[in-house]
Order: sequence, then C-alpha cells, then structure tokens
Amino acid sequence: MVGWSEPSSDGASTLALRAGQHGARLLLYAGKPQDMHVVAKGPFIAGS
Repeated sequence: MVGWSEPSSDGASTLALRAGQHGARLLLYAGKPQDMHVVAKGPFIAGS
C-alpha cells in the first residue's frame, strides 16, 4: 500500500493506517513539497 497526504491550510495532515491481525511494517518518508506536476506511468513516477 502507498499513501500520501497533503497539508491542509493550517499545515496539518493526517494519514490513518490499520494493520491486519499479523501486524504491519511501515516506512515513512517525508520531505519538502517539490511544487511540480507528477507524472505516473507503469512502475515509474517522475516530475513532468
């Protein structure tokens, strides 16, 4: 599963996850917004 959220006008954002009965692993990546159009095609995601 991949999920992302964008901050609201007050700068806060929320992403809720629920693990199955066997638990889950989570990798969290955060960074500054790039302010560019994102293009997704197949397994690749890139800026325009």
